[in-house]
Amino acid sequence: MQNLNLPEQKLRKNDVNWNVSGLFAQDRLIHSFIDVMTNELGTVNPISSVHGSPPLLWNSGRITAYLEKDAIDATLESYAKIGMPVYLTFSNHLIEKEDLNDKSCNYLLDKIAEGENNGVILVSDILAEYIRERHPNLKLLSSIIRPTFYDGVRDKAYYESLAKIFDCVVFLPDDIFDFPMLESLDEKEKFEVIANEPCLYGCKTRRLHYSYLAKYNKRDVLLDDKSRNFEVNVCRSKPFFKQINVHIGQANAERTRNCNLSDKEFDAIYDMGFRRFKLQGRNEAGPSFVYDLTKYMLEPEFIAPLIFKHMTTYCL
Repeated sequence: MQNLNLPEQKLRKNDVNWNVSGLFAQDRLIHSFIDVMTNELGTVNPISSVHGSPPLLWNSGRITAYLEKDAIDATLESYAKIGMPVYLTFSNHLIEKEDLNDKSCNYLLDKIAEGENNGVILVSDILAEYIRERHPNLKLLSSIIRPTFYDGVRDKAYYESLAKIFDCVVFLPDDIFDFPMLESLDEKEKFEVIANEPCLYGCKTRRLHYSYLAKYNKRDVLLDDKSRNFEVNVCRSKPFFKQINVHIGQANAERTRNCNLSDKEFDAIYDMGFRRFKLQGRNEAGPSFVYDLTKYMLEPEFIAPLIFKHMTTYCL
């Protein structure tokens, strides 16, 4: 009988730095995945950092579950023990100076400043200045929300101007398909590419969605049916059956795609010299979250499906 051994290369790419969403939301799955990679598969941990935030005033991008202080402390300690950098998604673009006094946000900020290589993903210049003064050791990443609200041309000059200010700059998902612009950028190590953005390409409601999330975290609006059920009433990307309808549904429907990178697109961007990639997923169901971990990080033909099937037992 033929001897079928595991492929020698178990990761899709050995030198990619993956920043994974899921801090305070998918922590059990992240730790389980790391354990499978290092102790069972016998390879290096492909996750370089994790990001997320409880639903606090400075947060935006996603809404996750509330956590008590002890749970927050225990979560941060679990990553500190394995030397995993954490990034807070303090990306609310509506922050004002009086918001800087928020006790819960400052507690979390001070907490991550105790560790090494931690940072904040943000949009607000007010918050960026505050953090630089309070904790100059923290890294600052420019969120995808920042270019979302930019009305100018998102070209080489625009992105490189951000790279001079921040330690890392995350592209607007639409822009990762502008290959000539990506190729032209200097210091590609300062840019991060989101690989699995579920929004439709050219989303027309992205600004509105981020505004709802920002206002929710600031508690500036009462959550009426429209804002509370945004994905049902307004969003064209979720629930995902809407994307199926876009592609194979009504004959007169506008046909487009979401911003998930295909294998070919991922490889093309990697070959340009980009090594920082991001996975979203802190609001995803467990199997969906694990699917993207395995699809993008692992050797695709054998290892990825093997580990996905193995990891689904952790989702139950």
